[in-house]
Amino acid sequence: MTVQPETQPPATGPASTGGAPGPADVARALDERIVGSVDVLYAHITAATLEAIGRPRLLPTALFPDADPEVVEQVWQMAFMVGFLGGKRTAESRRWEHERLTAARDQLADAGFVAMAERIARILPPPVEHPADAEALVVLAPVRGGRS
Repeated sequence: MTVQPETQPPATGPASTGGAPGPADVARALDERIVGSVDVLYAHITAATLEAIGRPRLLPTALFPDADPEVVEQVWQMAFMVGFLGGKRTAESRRWEHERLTAARDQLADAGFVAMAERIARILPPPVEHPADAEALVVLAPVRGGRS
């Protein structure tokens, strides 16, 4: 049975107004197809793995059948915590590959590949404005006399 992921029409971003699709339309369609295909494959592989092992609790030992189950459980719990903390810190970090991702987003947007640029933009942190940036610029008048 072949499962086709459902795709939605573009929600945002410029689209071509005439007959032939533009780069933004093509990029959005490719982006949706990739994400949809990954979701479908993930769902089937996950369901098949669960069906093969019977219960989610058996997943760690099913992936490492030749290791001592107690050791696998300890490693699994540690790996889970490391992955959780690593993901959390990555999400909190404002500098994690920010420049490279921003440049890629800008290049894709300039080329008309809006959907791909938007997907990168989803993980970029919003720009941080320093409080001093909002202050009015004060121009000091020259003063005669006194020491400099």
